[in-house]
Amino acid sequence: MNERDSTFNRWHGLAIFLIAIATRSLYFFQFQDNPLFNYIPEHTDSQHYDTGALSFANGDWMATATVNIFSPLYKYLVGFIYLTFGRNLPVVWFFQFLMGAITVLLIFLICEKLFNQRTAWISALLYNFHGPVLMYEGILLRASLIAFLGILSLYLLIRLPSKPDWKQLMFAGLGISLFIQSRPNTALVFVLIFLYWFFVAKRKECNVHPPLFLWVGLFFLPLLIQAGITHGKFVFFEFSGPASILHGNHPEHIGMGHSAELHHPDGYKLSTTETLKIFAMRFIEHPQAMAFLFARKLYFFFCSFQVPNNFDYNLFKDFSFLLHGPLSNFGLLSSLGLVGFVLAFREHQKLWLLYCYAIGMTGAVILFFVLARYRIPVIPYFAIFSGVAVDRILHSIDARQTRQWVISTASAIALFAFFNYQALIPDFKLTGHKSYDQRIGEYYVRAGRLAEGHARITIFLNQFPNDAGASKVLGMIYQQTNQWENALREFERADRLAPNDPWTQMQLKLMREKYNANNSMN
Repeated sequence: MNERDSTFNRWHGLAIFLIAIATRSLYFFQFQDNPLFNYIPEHTDSQHYDTGALSFANGDWMATATVNIFSPLYKYLVGFIYLTFGRNLPVVWFFQFLMGAITVLLIFLICEKLFNQRTAWISALLYNFHGPVLMYEGILLRASLIAFLGILSLYLLIRLPSKPDWKQLMFAGLGISLFIQSRPNTALVFVLIFLYWFFVAKRKECNVHPPLFLWVGLFFLPLLIQAGITHGKFVFFEFSGPASILHGNHPEHIGMGHSAELHHPDGYKLSTTETLKIFAMRFIEHPQAMAFLFARKLYFFFCSFQVPNNFDYNLFKDFSFLLHGPLSNFGLLSSLGLVGFVLAFREHQKLWLLYCYAIGMTGAVILFFVLARYRIPVIPYFAIFSGVAVDRILHSIDARQTRQWVISTASAIALFAFFNYQALIPDFKLTGHKSYDQRIGEYYVRAGRLAEGHARITIFLNQFPNDAGASKVLGMIYQQTNQWENALREFERADRLAPNDPWTQMQLKLMREKYNANNSMN
């Protein structure tokens, strides 16, 4: 490549990065209207990360406080932000959006090296305008961090020369190590890489070099020591791993989301060996049920439905038109991605690292749970293969290869229709408009935006006058504005509609005391 071409390519990279920054700046501006912009809901994983990060910023250097079943890497990252800037959620969003923009650039650079510039543009734009990606970059969860570290580690690997020096190996090893530490099931990617290197590519020129594994293990040590001290035994970063495997692979599991009633009672006490034994016995004792379970998981992974957990995509769509675009449909990326996966396979020897990442990350999700946020770190690889599909279809049209572009296009359309077939999604998992409006109103109230919460809940109650949850939210509004009589009336109404709710009973007792005290003073 001559100097002129190199300069030209740098301008393209700068352009895609500026587009990514502009997209996230616009979303950040619109995101401010969302009650979740500056509020962390209770009883979510985000609350655990928030509390843990605060504890770290206040001197708990081992991050042992609060829930410790997750890998602490993300907790440390947020903790360092809190330590430097105070507990300022918009600052966290800034850093996560910046990571997202760099992820877009890295996708562009990877495609430019492995394919061509048109594929690079298409893939980067597909990822950049995928709504769930933007959504999770503005949530206190590690999905966007895992996506960034995954694509960064792939970039560092494919950039390794045939004879790298120790610094290049060290940086690649650090990227891989942090990626695995962010969520340990991503190690499946590197199991595939090691197997390919050991059995297929060890005698050929290859991006993987034995010293790389040494660097990866060396960078494991700090968090392995932290996990050992925290749990009193060896833990591979994440204490919840065994329990999650058993929960997500119960013969009666629907195939997506969490089912609290299917939790193994001793899930957090079992060793890895005991977990794998139970996992294997389920296949032996219930082969048909387990086969159907994994078939359902496979479909739910590729389908367009955003399986909610902690947060619902529908709660965010109302606040930004960027989340409504056709590129936000995961079924589009999965259908195009599968077509691109097949079309590029003839070049698999050159693309083997990319295939290991795509297969390994997909398998890592299906092996545990199919949730919207668990799919986010897989999206970069589907965006890349989607870009390949679109580029190859356009090339075959230009080259008048009618048969190839017709088959490829028809396959993508058929898969897209299949992955958007709503009849295959269980009805009780779909989030209704009723719960959406109610939760938005409650989030407004808990975020201290009472006028907006009151307006939303009032409209909702006009449509659903017998909803106990909405009455509770309205009672909270009156409670926070010292309107004790109105608050008491709403909590009594909520108690009549849904008797024996402990929280409502507690508020009723409190409001009666406030109301009586206020009357006695008057």
